[in-house]
Amino acid sequence: MFLQNPHKVTTYFGQLVSNIGESGSKIFESDHQFAPYYLAGLTFYRLDSLFNSGFIDTRFRKVKFYLTMLVPLIASNEELPPLNSHSKAEKYCSFIIKQLNCDKSCKEIFRIATDIIVNSGAKIDDKQSVKSKAMTDQILDFYKREKSSDV
Repeated sequence: MFLQNPHKVTTYFGQLVSNIGESGSKIFESDHQFAPYYLAGLTFYRLDSLFNSGFIDTRFRKVKFYLTMLVPLIASNEELPPLNSHSKAEKYCSFIIKQLNCDKSCKEIFRIATDIIVNSGAKIDDKQSVKSKAMTDQILDFYKREKSSDV
């Protein structure tokens, strides 16, 4: 979600899990704060609820990690702080958590995320594309272009 590598989760999930907590894994390092992990879990929970309720079409399940990657980008204008900075991580995450805990803003965030994926031209039905860094770059590039045109 924060590392912006959803293609790796899709492709190398087992390897990522086996490396958790190891130095340099960037996931669950001993000095990381809890708030970003709570936010990630809440994001995934809210996304799953929106799939189950039919708000988000189930064809987007294949790109769920891309959707979760977009949530903090859409919900906050702030840069991701270091995960080991208690006050900065807490402030950053709390702002997004409040939005995800509001049904209306949560739905809007995920609606925007699905629109970004669709409008980026990403081939979400192509298994190889979903596993590629090129798709991640395509979605992030589209997001950045859209964000800069909104300014």
